[in-house]
Amino acid sequence: FGSDGTRVKVWHCPAGHHLQPHKAEQGACDGCRAHVAAGDGVMGCRQCNWYLCTECHPQEQEEGDWFWSSVSHFIGTFQQEAAEIAQEFQEMADEFEGFCNEVSDSMSCSVSTASQARTDEIRVDGKG
Repeated sequence: FGSDGTRVKVWHCPAGHHLQPHKAEQGACDGCRAHVAAGDGVMGCRQCNWYLCTECHPQEQEEGDWFWSSVSHFIGTFQQEAAEIAQEFQEMADEFEGFCNEVSDSMSCSVSTASQARTDEIRVDGKG
């Protein structure tokens, strides 16, 4: 874990636990009180919910980190978009089902006996 040498690094939380790199939950840095967004890299103690932002505890990043971070971001964005599209398709399917039910109901035959049939209707029994 790198440092520019201008700041003494803190390696333990106030309870004495060794700090580990991890992704933060939304909150504030316990060193400078700066806002920390969910998913930001921090050095912290999960047991105490105590962490330092990258300003208070700079961290080295490997050159490949930007690539995997970008891939992870892309996958997360894709999953969100796919879920929204699936929801829209479900809404369209529900609307279509309702439309089909309405059409089906309006097309049902209401003649129950031969005497109710009009003479201008088509016969299918071959007699007329």
